[in-house]
Amino acid sequence: MSYNKNYLKTFSEGLNQVVLEIENKEVKSNIFLNRLLDQTLNTQKHGGRIFFFGNGASASFANHMALDWTKNGGVISLSLSDSALLTALSNDYSY
Repeated sequence: MSYNKNYLKTFSEGLNQVVLEIENKEVKSNIFLNRLLDQTLNTQKHGGRIFFFGNGASASFANHMALDWTKNGGVISLSLSDSALLTALSNDYSY
């Protein structure tokens, strides 16, 4: 099997194994996404913020999501995985 086909197969299998939970109860994806939308709109309405974080490659994804949610979703979002933020804090407060 070619690398591309194997990658897509593995990615698809991974998505099929995702378990979505709300308050420690497994829910279907449509329920999860509707709750996410409700919470996001509530956060936006009340001037709240959303924080994203990740480790390794997920740190880049967290940075991207924070930008997208701020720019496209109109919700102030920050990434706690921002390398400039992490190194500035490390410099100021020590490792």
